[in-house]
Amino acid sequence: MKERLLAAIRIETTGEEEFFFDPDEHRYFLGRRELPSVTTVLDRLFPFPLKGPKAQFYRDRGKAVHLACELDDLGDLNEKTLDDALWPYLTAWRAFRKQSGFVPDPDGIEVRRYHPALFYAGTIDRIGRLPSGRQIVIDIKHGGKYPQYRLQLAAYANLLDDPLRYLRGSVTLDRDTCFSFTEFPREEFPADLASFRSCLNIFNFKTKYKLI
Repeated sequence: MKERLLAAIRIETTGEEEFFFDPDEHRYFLGRRELPSVTTVLDRLFPFPLKGPKAQFYRDRGKAVHLACELDDLGDLNEKTLDDALWPYLTAWRAFRKQSGFVPDPDGIEVRRYHPALFYAGTIDRIGRLPSGRQIVIDIKHGGKYPQYRLQLAAYANLLDDPLRYLRGSVTLDRDTCFSFTEFPREEFPADLASFRSCLNIFNFKTKYKLI
């Protein structure tokens, strides 16, 4: 554990406890306590339908798509090094930004947070604004639409101050360079957060009694 923490990314210090992120294993720690991530909690209750090498392929592609979009938003993308297979997804993300007018906040790209009372953590893909000035939390997907996305975004918004201030939206990038955008109603945030908290309680129970 000690070696892992030393190799992790220190994000912030709260009192005497430090919030760490392990980028290799995508694990979060508060001091010596491991915090479950939003995606880990939901994956255990809503498992990905594919298994084995195919599932790993989609996970790896998802990481590559996210990194390409992140570097592009930061202005650090070297287009000459981008794999041809990733271009359709990046093109779709650029199209979403242009058509929606979405602009990420300066510090709203891949934002890592934890909840000090519920003890879970997560990485928010984007926090930004729409042309109307409304603030929104966005998660980037690269295929498929599932009902649990609304729970994921509720959990992310709950990591921020005044979560009801934020809209929630899921952007699905397709390999044909198109995108689809789903906005989840603000008035449904309390119910969606309650559902996520139920998932978190079940996850913690199963973890405590070694059922997962």
